[in-house]
Amino acid sequence: MRWTHLTLMMTERCNYRCVYCYQQRSQRDLADDRIRQACTRLLPLAAPRCRVTFFGGEPTLVFSAVRRAVRRIEVWNRGGQRDLTYGITTNGSLLGPCKLAFLNAHRFRVVLSHDGVHQDRHRAPGSTARLARLLESLGDYPGIRLAVNCVVTRDTVRDLPATVRLLLGLGVPRLILAYDRQSPWRDAEIVALAAALREVRPLLPPPDPEDEAAPGAFRQTDGERRIFRCPAGETRLALAADGTVWGCHLFADYFRGRQHTDEFTRYCLGDIRRLDPDSLAGRNGLLAPYRQLAMNNGLTPGGFCMFCGELFECAICPLDAALSSGRIGRIPEWYCRFERILRGGRVPGPGAPDGRESGAALQAGP
Repeated sequence: MRWTHLTLMMTERCNYRCVYCYQQRSQRDLADDRIRQACTRLLPLAAPRCRVTFFGGEPTLVFSAVRRAVRRIEVWNRGGQRDLTYGITTNGSLLGPCKLAFLNAHRFRVVLSHDGVHQDRHRAPGSTARLARLLESLGDYPGIRLAVNCVVTRDTVRDLPATVRLLLGLGVPRLILAYDRQSPWRDAEIVALAAALREVRPLLPPPDPEDEAAPGAFRQTDGERRIFRCPAGETRLALAADGTVWGCHLFADYFRGRQHTDEFTRYCLGDIRRLDPDSLAGRNGLLAPYRQLAMNNGLTPGGFCMFCGELFECAICPLDAALSSGRIGRIPEWYCRFERILRGGRVPGPGAPDGRESGAALQAGP
């Protein structure tokens, strides 16, 4: 394999307690020797153009380790054999001038978490004002490429237009809308989402090509009809804070507490200290289970996705669906209706989860 995105999960600690967060917290940080081993074993597998993203928890809690990791990576890449960029996902609460100067000097892409009008309630009291000051200061750091990630929940969906207007008013150049789907969305909430998206889509900035890196991001751009394949283990890898290697950071989070399951054995690529890079090569190697994560292998209550008339349009992140269904490859019925809303399609009623019958239709087009 040749990865284009490597995520280093620097810590399992976080200074926020977001109401929808699915991560299990601990005091564990990614040890420097694990980062050194990742440089030795994973960096040689990088594609000519690639990105290393620092993730958490809250990675700015261990910013000195981020600095050391960047130095180590740049020593490895001093010959310029890779066109390598950096990213970090952060709540922004600890970003002061020194940290911002470092991110600016190394031209980081910063994904800043901000939940708009519900920021103080869902993330931390007083954080709305702090982030407003941070966003204003970013004009002094032209090397930083900013995107804001906003999580929409069942409780906040009706306020999505107000949130989008607030964030755009703060000068946010790129906005990523993410959705908390750990518990089922009721029909009325999906209807509210359709109405909100009709209102905000004309306001949103054009999609950033770099957002294709987001889990589930998938666009048919060249006229060729393709079945969506999860990029985990295909073009991305992740190193968890405990030193285990995964096809994507979502797998590391999902399998916390599931270490004794058969699925854990299938998807965990092993400890970085003992990982043989050659084991990631070939169709029958460690990555073979990840290659099965394609839309045609999904299963809904209405049947297998391979028989759905919308197979080529659908692009469901298998781990995002598993957070609700409890099983990788299983997609809840309501999730299908939700997915159609996101891509502006018609949504059947509860009696037609696979799209082969039509029920009361909702329209979420522009």
